[in-house]
Amino acid sequence: MPDPCGAFFHDVILARALQARGHSVFFAVVATKHPRNGVYRGIPFANYQLAGAEIARADILSTPHNPILPLVRKINEQYEKPLVVNMHYGEDLLHIANCKRSGNWAEFLWIVSDHCKEKILSAIKPAPSFVDMRVFKPAFIENEVKLYEGPNQTQGECITLINANLLKGLGVLVELAQRFPTRKFLGVKPYYNRIQVPTLPNIEWMDLQDDIRNVF
Repeated sequence: MPDPCGAFFHDVILARALQARGHSVFFAVVATKHPRNGVYRGIPFANYQLAGAEIARADILSTPHNPILPLVRKINEQYEKPLVVNMHYGEDLLHIANCKRSGNWAEFLWIVSDHCKEKILSAIKPAPSFVDMRVFKPAFIENEVKLYEGPNQTQGECITLINANLLKGLGVLVELAQRFPTRKFLGVKPYYNRIQVPTLPNIEWMDLQDDIRNVF
């Protein structure tokens, strides 16, 4: 796992869904700023340098494609496990078109939407290491995102942009706030929290939230 981001949280939920079906799941973490080992949302994890025994026992490995696919392939040269590569957007195609490795294992490409799949296939041909490719939809655990039942549902107070970076429409949010000064806006900062925006009285900013219900 890389640093926390949208792909990270999708994979956490996927892991917990697998756990609920009787599978064992373990996270090997590459980010060095996090604890060396522990448990997150019921899933054990450790830095990959400490996780050799767990990787060796695994039937299959899974990784987000960016930015850590080259490192995961390097690690897998020792183990040669089947590898599922999850693509949550269509950028950084270099390591999808090319697979540099010393070793031999099957790779499976899971892409988050038909739109991304079409974009990827119009630009490159996936490397021969990919033996299968399909679209998958990120799962959600309903009781962890649901707030209201039936007539208790509210219309809300704010126009909201989560993970407000340039690629996801930060400029549009700011322009809308300028055009509609009497409306309230809520921006949730990207996980890296490096954004520069004008200070507008009708935009409230929140840091990354581990629980999306805090935003809702």
